[in-house]
Amino acid sequence: MTTELDPIVISNSQLFHTDVFDMDGVTRLTPSSCVCDVWNKDTGAQIITGQAGTVGSGYAQYNWAGNATAGRYEALLTVTISAGVVKSEHYLIEVLAKPPTLTLKPNLNIGKLRRMTAETVNSVYSDADMTAYIEACPVVDENGEPPRIPSTTTPGEMMVNPDWTATYDLHAAAAMIWQEKAAGNAHHADFEADGGRFSDSQTFEQAMKMIRFHLARRNPKTITLVPDLARERTTETN
Repeated sequence: MTTELDPIVISNSQLFHTDVFDMDGVTRLTPSSCVCDVWNKDTGAQIITGQAGTVGSGYAQYNWAGNATAGRYEALLTVTISAGVVKSEHYLIEVLAKPPTLTLKPNLNIGKLRRMTAETVNSVYSDADMTAYIEACPVVDENGEPPRIPSTTTPGEMMVNPDWTATYDLHAAAAMIWQEKAAGNAHHADFEADGGRFSDSQTFEQAMKMIRFHLARRNPKTITLVPDLARERTTETN
């Protein structure tokens, strides 16, 4: 018999367990022993060879420590009930890579943005993605210093302001993410099936509401006028 088990995450343990009964299906038997073998189903490499498990009244089991490599694995639990009586159970299990750790601390910009965009659990946005959205929305800091200032060497170009303290408009960043969510749900429609009504369009409408919410609270846009030094010099010469 082959049993497909729920996936586990890298290095998590998995219990391979089987019940042991007499032929009547009621009387519990205590096996004399059991051993487990585990293979990587993708590569064929054997991970565990003949490792002893534990037995008791009506059961046999082996607690596998898992593996540090993601992939599909198969296990064979061989149970010796008595001399010449052997029961085998076959298991299939997928080992998944660990999901990236998400920054959720409310005192950090990434944590704040995750809460503002409902991206706190099973998020497709990594911390690096969140950082990119945040850094795309720099604003004037509390001392009035803009993020960029006119270049002192190249007329007409801007340079990073060395006096600027990193400050960002999280509402603008949140609006960008909600816009992506709205685009992803734009094709959803309401429908009825099996006597029930499904309002999938609400996900799009909710995203649009959040876009308007955050756009209404973003920092006002400012324009920095950069003097055309070349034109000024030409005027002075004439």
